Amino acid sequence: MDTEQYEILLIEDSEYEAELTFKALAVKMPTIRYKHIRYGDEAMDFLLRQRNYQDKSYKLPLIILLDLGIQKISG
Repeated sequence: MDTEQYEILLIEDSEYEAELTFKALAVKMPTIRYKHIRYGDEAMDFLLRQRNYQDKSYKLPLIILLDLGIQKISG
């Protein structure tokens, strides 16, 4: 089984701001692999491999970009 590797995890509730962030990053790093998660509780599940992520195989991201004002669990 292949293990997914995301270099960047973006935790951002705004789809628009997430898109802007990755467009800006793609200018200098066009092959970057990223994962976008909208809410803090889902991000915690991803990082701790719980609930929807418990049976998935992936490495933890190298960088986490966090919107400090996200909904449900804040930074």
